[in-house]
Amino acid sequence: MNQVVLTTNSPGELHSWVRGTVKELKRRRPDLRVIVALVPCPYASGAEARVAAGIPGVDQVLRPLQTVRLALGIPDRTSRLEGRGVVVFMGGEPWHALLLARALRWPAVAYAVRAGRLARYFARVGALDPGIEKTLRSQGVVRVQTVGNLVLDGVDLPPDLHPLPHRPALGLFPGSRGLHLRAALAVFLRTAELVRQQVPDLQCLLAVSPFVRREDVIHALEHPLPLGLPTARGSLEGDRLSTDGGLEVEVLWGKPYEVMARMDVALTIPGTNTGEMACVGRPMVVGLSASAPIPRGGLGGVLDMLPILPMLKRSLRHKTYRRLVFVAQPNRLAGRALVPEAVVQRDLEALVRPLVELLEDPEGRRRLGLELQRIMGGGRGASERMAELILEVAPS
Repeated sequence: MNQVVLTTNSPGELHSWVRGTVKELKRRRPDLRVIVALVPCPYASGAEARVAAGIPGVDQVLRPLQTVRLALGIPDRTSRLEGRGVVVFMGGEPWHALLLARALRWPAVAYAVRAGRLARYFARVGALDPGIEKTLRSQGVVRVQTVGNLVLDGVDLPPDLHPLPHRPALGLFPGSRGLHLRAALAVFLRTAELVRQQVPDLQCLLAVSPFVRREDVIHALEHPLPLGLPTARGSLEGDRLSTDGGLEVEVLWGKPYEVMARMDVALTIPGTNTGEMACVGRPMVVGLSASAPIPRGGLGGVLDMLPILPMLKRSLRHKTYRRLVFVAQPNRLAGRALVPEAVVQRDLEALVRPLVELLEDPEGRRRLGLELQRIMGGGRGASERMAELILEVAPS
């Protein structure tokens, strides 16, 4: 049986890269057996296995421990990886895919969003853009071609569902992990309350990630992380969230693209969704706090999770933000601040001010939206080209 194993790690890659690629693989080869192999990752939400199992076309999901065992050559009867196939790197660390391919004695293919030294060990490489392809070729990688931005194909934007076009709409994206939800949700709700004081007819939409459960939202409302920032308290009833400050929020469960279609501006934490919003021309304000945990590996990641040394952790996060320069994907691609990024300290004015400015300037939003789409580059079709590249390597 011919098989394709896609190694991936966290919500962004799974939802925006893997989903579209699986769809195209199955469209071309319905008989193909597709396995998603999750790998250990500090960015994971813990819900990846559940979400991956629900992706149409996925035949099996391997949990991180199963993937590691197989990569180390330890037999795993439940994996059923017998016969011929190909391993595809689609998130996490490339060496996970290379070790797994070596253990299975299968070829390996990679999707590259940056030029890495391990790319030369893959049978084929699909590059995000011509610049990455050029860099990889200069490093001696011969079998590489530009496939494009998989995020573009991953965004399944419905027709514009804006309920009342004359009323400005704010979309809230507080993250796909429980810890981020506890850090951002109550702060974002308070920010929306302050924005509504200046934009009285504001509509507010909350995008609950497919990786988040209802109980996670309730827990975040009742037990927000103590970041030293203003927060709002509220209650959840069905698909409506009401704050004590009188803000009414429509909650959309697992429908981030519907929120993107209906909103004028987003308030979001950093992540893949900043690239998705840019692809469809939706302006955003990206909120950061030096008091909030940053998902990362190594000693810094361990320290971040411990309830000790708050001043040291805050200092380390400030240094991380300074080193990154930009955190929103469109800003990183452009090399300049297309959309506002604000590290909030003690009040929320750094978030409120740019949100109000964008909400009150329809023409400015339109121009920014066009520029965001231009920066993200190209059109759709990346998942088709990636699937073709994979099938060229996969045994027929």
